[in-house]
Amino acid sequence: MLNFKKYVLLILCFLLIGELTHIYIKNTIKNKNTIKNKNTIKNKNNKNEGFVNYNELPHISNINKSYPRHISSNIMKIDEGLQPIVIKTKLLTLTNNKLPIIGYYGNNSYASIIPLNIIRKKILPINYIAINDSNEVYNKLNNKDIDIGLIRDCDVLRLLNKNKLMNIRILLPMYYETIFLFTSKDLSNITHFQLINLQTKPIKLYTTKNDKLLLDIIIEKTNIDTSKLEIYIYNNLEDVSVNFILNPLSICFICCHFKNKILRQLFNSVICVSLDYIPTMSSLLQIGNYSNKNPINEDALLKIKDSVVKNLTFSLVSPDFEVSNLLYHNLSKNNLLNRNNSNVYNTFHLRLSLYIRKDNLFTNEQLFTFASNSIKWYQTFSSELDKWNYNELLDNNDNLSYKLDTISMIDSRIKIEENVKNKMIQLGYIYMKK
Repeated sequence: MLNFKKYVLLILCFLLIGELTHIYIKNTIKNKNTIKNKNTIKNKNNKNEGFVNYNELPHISNINKSYPRHISSNIMKIDEGLQPIVIKTKLLTLTNNKLPIIGYYGNNSYASIIPLNIIRKKILPINYIAINDSNEVYNKLNNKDIDIGLIRDCDVLRLLNKNKLMNIRILLPMYYETIFLFTSKDLSNITHFQLINLQTKPIKLYTTKNDKLLLDIIIEKTNIDTSKLEIYIYNNLEDVSVNFILNPLSICFICCHFKNKILRQLFNSVICVSLDYIPTMSSLLQIGNYSNKNPINEDALLKIKDSVVKNLTFSLVSPDFEVSNLLYHNLSKNNLLNRNNSNVYNTFHLRLSLYIRKDNLFTNEQLFTFASNSIKWYQTFSSELDKWNYNELLDNNDNLSYKLDTISMIDSRIKIEENVKNKMIQLGYIYMKK
């Protein structure tokens, strides 16, 4: 028994000695490998860097692929704290080192700003300011407070007739406005503007400062008795609309783009009825006090009508314009009604254009750039104008403004800026007489 215990004890001692020997040998080998690796790294670091011939590397033009890396928005905020890059060039500024200023009147702020923004971004950098009325735009252009003016052509022609027009040039024909004369549905006893003369008490009429001159011309040429009207003049369409809504037994006179947002809101708030202002045979008979004692034949009445219409056309538009410029306006484009169940009525459409002084403020390079890019982007003006305030039910696209076929339809007395004229000649829109 004693011998057996000694035998077991001897085996355990042998196994313990073997395990200790194994651990020693393993640690020895590991230490040798560590020292060897350190020496290897040290030798590599001490080795001189080899020469790199950068001429043999691939050129950037030969690298045809880029590999975008995803940037997590939680880690990095793109463009945070970066300053915008400002590119300065003499082409962008005038000879006085300032950006040109375009003045427009505020009645059509929406219709005006759309093309002006396209000009600023795509054609020539500009600034623009709103002005109370079209004549004031001309005055500021004349006084050099602005560099380009968005003005009604009829105002320019009127100044020409009075020999008060300075040396200005047309840069580009722009959009058309429509003359609107309407009442509320409640004012049912007046179906024609001339029937104002038969009223026993005055009727209120609301208009803007910008449109008062047009109203005065219509009143004069159609022989309206001004004692039968109480005319209220406001600086903007908002005030005109509010007062008309508060006083529905009144008349409203507005000249603006037919998609004007304020005009649309007005028609959506009140049931409005068009009031014809161009003389008809019926209206002339009613106000002329014709009877058996005071007869008139149809030929004489027709001559009176034609004379009034021609005088009205002459005064509103231009001596060179024919009566055919008395265009039909589609009432459905504005939810405007007609007491005769008609969806059109005769009215005038007045065009606005960009005008520039003939001086040395702009360089020839700037004017050439403006002319070339304006023609290029001309139809974009039209498409963007159609997108604005669009109503599919009204089908209210603008079929008059920004048509390339009519870009050169400019009164012969108004001079065209040379670069614009040369571009139109080059494209075949203007033919020079031999």
